[in-house]
Amino acid sequence: MLLSLPDYVIFIIISTVPRTLPTVLAVCRRLHDIALNRELWPISDAEISDAEISSSCNQLPQWPCMSSHGLRGICLHLQRDFDPTAVSERFRLAVVAADLTFCNLSKVAPRLTQLPALVALLNVSSCDNLTTDKAARAIASCPALTLVDFSKCHQLTNEAARALAACPALTSVNFSNCWNLTNEAARALAACPALTSVNFGCCWKLTNEAARALSNCSTLESIDFSWCDELTDQAARTLTACPALAFVNFSCCDKMTDDAARTLAACPALASVDFGHCWNLTDEAARALAACPALSAVNFSGCANLTDEAARALAACPALSAVNFSGCENLTDEAARALAACPALTAVNFSGCENLTDEAARALVNFRGC
Repeated sequence: MLLSLPDYVIFIIISTVPRTLPTVLAVCRRLHDIALNRELWPISDAEISDAEISSSCNQLPQWPCMSSHGLRGICLHLQRDFDPTAVSERFRLAVVAADLTFCNLSKVAPRLTQLPALVALLNVSSCDNLTTDKAARAIASCPALTLVDFSKCHQLTNEAARALAACPALTSVNFSNCWNLTNEAARALAACPALTSVNFGCCWKLTNEAARALSNCSTLESIDFSWCDELTDQAARTLTACPALAFVNFSCCDKMTDDAARTLAACPALASVDFGHCWNLTDEAARALAACPALSAVNFSGCANLTDEAARALAACPALSAVNFSGCENLTDEAARALAACPALTAVNFSGCENLTDEAARALVNFRGC
């Protein structure tokens, strides 16, 4: 009955019962959008300048959108030195995500526990003044926490991972460019029962032991070990124990060889692999990955040993939609002709492949019907 009324009438009805706002947000998309009208929330002009209300995480481009997490509610975009206790109680009850990028975490983090249990997504990236103990424990105290971005928090140590391990609903964590982390961080996160995605990019102290620890995560779908140059083929071998593994990033892990690709090919759900600048790889790596039925994206940029044979091998992948061969100087127009046969192909990168001519473009354009 309510949904049959015009939006402005629903707005008037909701405004008469403000205590129901958090509930209304979760009913359906239409009521959710109406309830997010700023006029319904008792926030002063001063507070609005510090808290931007959004119905999605589109303002946070490095995050998955809130809808992919099944979340409805307010996303706080907090500026420097913002005090989350300054907003009204009713406002806090609807908050499900908070962006604290560049905030003064030493001031904000101790107050995060005063945000409601609904908070599921937190972005604390680039908070260079974030020290481990007090701040990480405060953030980890949010019982509904599912996604945390700690990227570029250079002072963090393994204690942050240990704190997050206490979050029962944690599914995704980004520790990229947290240079002090060691294998202990991976061992701690391995205890998270719902963990699906981990980013350890540029955590240079990690070794194969980190991969071995995460191999115990039966729910793990995505792992980023880019620039972890101590990792070897053994890391790939241990990760095959993860039955749901679909996305792997070993870019700039220059100890990787064709054996890493052969091993990953055994992962039934493998959809995306990044071996960019893994200089030891040859055409054998492409042949191995071509056996993956779900493979949709491959990055071989900077793998100078690859030839047209790599493209011919990948052309057999029915789901292949994106491939990056930039900097593979041995490739010729034959590589483009081979990839033109991929029925799902939508993106190809041949930049820096100086042997390619206009014929390569013609091959791809003619096939795609551009």
